[in-house]
Amino acid sequence: MRKLTTAAVFLLLLAGLSASAQDSTSTDEQSLGDVARQTRQEVKDRDAQAAQGKVPPRKVIEMSSAAEANNGVRDLVTKNAPQQQGAKPNTWSGDDLKQLQAAADRARLDRRRLPGGIWQLHEFYDIVTNPPGGTQAPEWQWQALVGRLEQWTKMMPDSYSAKIALAQAHLNWGWKERGSGYADSVSDGGWKALDAHANAAMALIKDPQVLNSDDPYRYEVLMQLGLIAGSDKATMQRIFERAISQEPDYYHYYRLYANYLQEKWYGAPGEVQAFAQTSANRVGGQQGDFIYFEIASLIACNCDMTGAKLAGMSWPRIKSGYEAMENLYGTSMLKRNRMAMMASQAGDVAMAQKMFQEIGESWDPAVWHSQAIFVRAKAAALAGQSSRPGVTNLQGK
Repeated sequence: MRKLTTAAVFLLLLAGLSASAQDSTSTDEQSLGDVARQTRQEVKDRDAQAAQGKVPPRKVIEMSSAAEANNGVRDLVTKNAPQQQGAKPNTWSGDDLKQLQAAADRARLDRRRLPGGIWQLHEFYDIVTNPPGGTQAPEWQWQALVGRLEQWTKMMPDSYSAKIALAQAHLNWGWKERGSGYADSVSDGGWKALDAHANAAMALIKDPQVLNSDDPYRYEVLMQLGLIAGSDKATMQRIFERAISQEPDYYHYYRLYANYLQEKWYGAPGEVQAFAQTSANRVGGQQGDFIYFEIASLIACNCDMTGAKLAGMSWPRIKSGYEAMENLYGTSMLKRNRMAMMASQAGDVAMAQKMFQEIGESWDPAVWHSQAIFVRAKAAALAGQSSRPGVTNLQGK
């Protein structure tokens, strides 16, 4: 793995660890205390009404509200995107930016989840930092996206949300330029592009206003920079521990650190499996099992349906983690697809059948990458057959 050409990233990552989340002095967020008080009162009122049977439980309302809010963000981003190469992008109006900033503030303060447990804040940044064409969009779409986010940072210079979004957009663009292959298949041009975008992200994230903010997503950016930079395990563990100390239930941190610990990056054999077990036991209960499921779904790969990628993981605990997620947050089509793939790899025909029946034809390219892989796995499961050729390396099998 080639590392960034500057050592500044290590200073940046260490600086991020010493930042205090209570020192933010953002001028455009002076009214957040009022927003927080309003949110707490709304939650209290909803709980009182739910207890009387007048409204659905808070979880149902919050997930519906979170999804609706993010759909509004998606519409706002889409309407300002150029429709063809060479077209002048529509700039955001002042009202547009106020709506975007309000959505970021609310997602951060409310700490709501979407079905399947995804944090609304995580999806907010995913929406605003990728072009309409997705991660493989053409160059002109990425240029337009970054241009609009730069507009946000210039028109609202005190917004740390804008800086975090622009930093993440640079990382997304950099990975697209690098390509998804192994290190030895990446061209010099791909490495240079990733380096350039990572350094642009560093310049934004090292701003004390960002590091001192209370936005959990800043640690996602820091951990991604650590992976790109090839940071040592002690540094990455410090970043991870600092992150979960401030937001223990933000499971996206666990997925990022587990990714770093995979053998294809910087981990030793069995290290990511041990991390999954330790983390789940440390958190405990349904939340711990849910984190175990999430780490397992990160490790699983459609490139190997034998189950070898899940070697050393406990299949019963993966299933318990999925059930815990359903109890806590419901499920989603993304999570059904992930569970279907893992059940196929584990040779659990009954669970695979259940998942494929719920999925129908709504296969997720982000999980399967190829419709042919999905079709083969589904056909085997519905025929009562295992698509896994007899490998028994999962714990509990």
